[in-house]
Order: sequence, then structure tokens, then C-alpha cells
Amino acid sequence: MKINLKKTMFGKLIILSAVLEVIILIIVAFSMYSFKLNEKKQNLSELQTLILESSKLRLEMLVRRDSNFTNLYKNNYNKIKRNLKNYDSISVVIEDVARLVELDSLKNNYSKKLVVYYQKIEIFGLNEDTGIEGNFREKIHKIEEILKQENNEKIYLLLLQARRREKDYIIRGRYEYFDQVNMLISKMRDQIAKSNIKSAKKDSILAYTDSYTQAFYDYVMITKSMSSLEKEMNEIETAMKSLILEIIKNENVTINTFQATLIPLFIFSIIISIVLSVFISKSITKPIVHLKHATIKLANGDFNIKVKIESEDEIGDLANFFNYMTENISNANNTIMKQQVKLNKQYNDLKEVNATRDKFFSIIAHDLKNPISAFMGVSNFLVKKFQDLSKDEIKEFIDEVNSSAKQLYELLENLLLWSKSQRGLINYHPMELELKSLILHNVDLLKMNADNKKIQLEYSIIENIKVFADPNMINTILRNLITNAIKFTYEDGKVEIKAEIKDDFAILSVTDTGVGIAEENLNKLFKVENSISTLGTEHETGTGLGLILCKEFVEKHNGKIWVESKINYGSTFFFTIPLKPNN
Repeated sequence: MKINLKKTMFGKLIILSAVLEVIILIIVAFSMYSFKLNEKKQNLSELQTLILESSKLRLEMLVRRDSNFTNLYKNNYNKIKRNLKNYDSISVVIEDVARLVELDSLKNNYSKKLVVYYQKIEIFGLNEDTGIEGNFREKIHKIEEILKQENNEKIYLLLLQARRREKDYIIRGRYEYFDQVNMLISKMRDQIAKSNIKSAKKDSILAYTDSYTQAFYDYVMITKSMSSLEKEMNEIETAMKSLILEIIKNENVTINTFQATLIPLFIFSIIISIVLSVFISKSITKPIVHLKHATIKLANGDFNIKVKIESEDEIGDLANFFNYMTENISNANNTIMKQQVKLNKQYNDLKEVNATRDKFFSIIAHDLKNPISAFMGVSNFLVKKFQDLSKDEIKEFIDEVNSSAKQLYELLENLLLWSKSQRGLINYHPMELELKSLILHNVDLLKMNADNKKIQLEYSIIENIKVFADPNMINTILRNLITNAIKFTYEDGKVEIKAEIKDDFAILSVTDTGVGIAEENLNKLFKVENSISTLGTEHETGTGLGLILCKEFVEKHNGKIWVESKINYGSTFFFTIPLKPNN
């Protein structure tokens, strides 16, 4: 008996199976290739992450005044070297990517400059007492020590002026200050030569002066060299980031183009399945029709579709495979949607952080301008008119300089605390504290400020209140609030500190009889992006940063801070501190 396979169920199933197997093999091949493309894109994204992280780690080391800079230097340098090593490992895997040679060339150039840069950092000194920086500081301190012993005010004043220009160069990096240092040192040498200092000591001073001049020149040269290297590395980092973005963009085009070809493949498979299903008996027509409708729904975006398995034959296996495929597609789609939401949130958070940072820098630049301008104005005037001024006039100008220095110190102290807080460098060590002694300590500390303005500094505290708090943070909060209250209270006014208990918290308040705060500014006091600065009753300046610190430290204790105020009647700042540990 001759069997025609084309007309039998067995033959039709063989034909159908053969066609489906070809389609499946093509899909698998396309899927494997798609996976390879996505893996390549992922590797490029990892390269981008390594470069961004290395750039961030390098920029963290620009602030060499940090007391923990030595550890920061070692840790960050090791991390960057590890990142560059990881870069090489990934680069080998994706060696077929276009323009990768150009990217590797930039990376190798960056690595070489990085080695030179960190060698210069070590030569420069990991803190202000070592390296080239420590060398010129040692020399200038020795000159100061000798001149103090000689009690020659004219020479000592020239030295102070040279030190002022030295610090101006360190802060601003402008070469004109270096020239001014050399000019002042030259004048100082002339004055030393004309002075009646003993010959041996005079030679010693001149020798130290020469050593200082050379050491400061070495300092200027290495900072200039380091700045040049930093600029070059910034340019290379920018070029690498741009190139990777361009490469990723090109890879995305390839992936999108390839994935677009999958749609005709799926459509083709549906058509073949429908055509071949005509030759299958009615016993299997129904599940095939169900599979067709399910496939159409899947193509329209319904990833939760399931096919009812009505048989245990190959058709049932196909339905089972379809369900498995839709489940994977649904899971993949859900994962993509979640990642998209996460990316959108990270993008919005980053925009908010950048906006806050830009506003914060603007505030700091504005508040630094006044005391520094005062410094420059007074110092320039003293340089030009010093010989013509009386001692009383000189004392008056020195008082102005001292006032500006205090303002600048207050700003820098709060700025340092805020910076450490943002980087997680301020340790939080709560303990049981006696509240009254904390308040009395700060009252005694600031009493002179209040007395100078004839302000009554009073306190009303329930006895034996104990709180669970970090003493340094609480002192910072109290000191800022009391200082602000004195600053904005008129002469013969009053500042009162109170403390009471409510539930599991102590409520502290600082009340003044000062200028008050406009209602529209109350919500801006504790935000960096809206930080406001107001002159005190005797034109004392402030940055608003102290209140932002207060808010961060209070919230560190799971407390709250708020203010009530009325123009020309005064303000009351409240904050809460827990009485016991908060789980």
C-alpha cells in the first residue's frame, strides 16, 4: 500500500513541523543575534559608567584641603586604576565595535596623563605640611618667627602683605599675585639690608627668604602644571563620553533596524500557520484557531494572553510554548516599563540636584563677595595710604578687616559643615544629654555678643530634661539660632530660650524681639534653592546656610523645625529633639 505523505495527517504534520522548525530556528538565530547586539550595548554602557565614575573620583580630589585627603587620594586612585583595568577587559570583548580604536587611544592617553598627574600630587604634597607646599610654608613660618623676635614692624608688615598675596594666589590661581609676592619679598629684602639687624641674623633671614622665594616658585609651577593636566584630562573625559554616546547611538540604530525585521518574520509565521492549518483535520482546527486569535492579540500588544491547551499532541506542545513565550514577553515588557519609570525618576532627581547645586553656588558666590570685597578694599587702601594714616585710623581699618574675617569665617565654617553633611562625613553619635547644661553652654558662649548690643539673653528650662542627641549637632543648632536672634534684634531688645516636653520630644524655642520675617519668606528659610540672606540690625551679614544646617541636623534626629514671625515684632524658631532612642 502506497502512502502519500502530502495527503495524510502524518505527512501534513511533517510538513507543518518542518516549516515551524525552520521558523523557530530563524527566530532563535535572530534572538541570539539580538541578544549579542544588546550585550554589546550593555558593555558600551558599562564603559560609559566606568569613565563617568573615574571622572567623578578624580574631581573629588581637587579639594586637597580636606583633612582626610590622604586616604581619599589612595582610595580614589586605586578605584580609578581598577576602572581602567575593567575598561580593558570589556574593550577586548567588544573589539568589533566601530571607532573603538579611537576610544581606546583616548583612554590610553588618559591613563598616561593620570599617572603623571598623581605623581605631581605626591610631589605637591598630600597635605599642607608635606611636599612642595609644606616646604614653602615651612620657610615662610621660619621668617615670621625670626621677624617677630626682631620686632621690626615695617619689615613684618611687608611679610604679611606678601603672605596675603600668597594666599590670594592659592585661592584664585592668578599669576599677577605671584608677581606681587616677588615684588613684596624684594622690598622686604631691601628693608632687611637697610635695617640695624645683626649681620649674622640678617644673613639668616635673607637665606630663608631666598629659600622661600624658590619654594613658592616651585609651588606656582607645579600648580600651573597640575591645572594644565586637569584641563587636558577634562577634555579627554569629555571626548570619551561624547564618543561613547555616539557609538551607543549607532548601535541603537543597528538594533532598532534589526528588530524591525522581526515583525515581518512573525507575520510570515502566522500566514504559514493559517495556510497549513487548512490541511489539518477538524479535530485540531479548533486549537489552531485559538492559537491564531491569541497570536493576533499578542501582536496587538496583549502580553497576558493565554491559550487553552486542549490536547497533548504537538499542537498542545505548540500552545504550551506560546504561553511560555507570552509570559516571557510580558515579564520582559514589565521589566522595561519599570526600568523606564526608574530612569525617568533618576533623570528628574538629577535635574533637581543640578538646579539646587547651581542655586547654591550662586548663593555662596554672592555671600563671599561682600567680605572679600571688604578685604580687598581695605588692604588696597592700606597699601597706598599706610604711611599717611594715624594709629587710630589704622586700628579702625583693622577692625573692618577683622569684621570681614569673622563674616567670612562664619560662612566658611557653615559651608564646610554643609559640605561634610552632603558627603556623609559628619558622624552621628547620639547619647543621653542634660538639656539645660547644653543651653547654658551656648548662652555663656554668645553672651558677649548679646552684651555688645545691650540685649537681654534669657532662658526658661524645665529642670532635669534629658534628650537623646548628638552633642555637636545640637550645639551647632543652638549656636546658629541664638546667633541669628541676636543679629536681628535691636539694641535693648531681648532673646529668650525655652524648653518643654511634649509626648516623646523636647520642644526648644528661640524667641527674639527683632525685625521679624516677611510671611512670603518663611517657607524659603530652610531650602538651599531658596536660601535668603538679610542684614542684621547693625548691618551684620548672613548666608542663610546656618538655618539649612539646622534643618538637616534636626531631621537627623527625626525631629522637626519651624518658625513663627511677624514683621517688626520678632521671630520664634522651634525645633524638637527626641527624649530617648528612636527605633
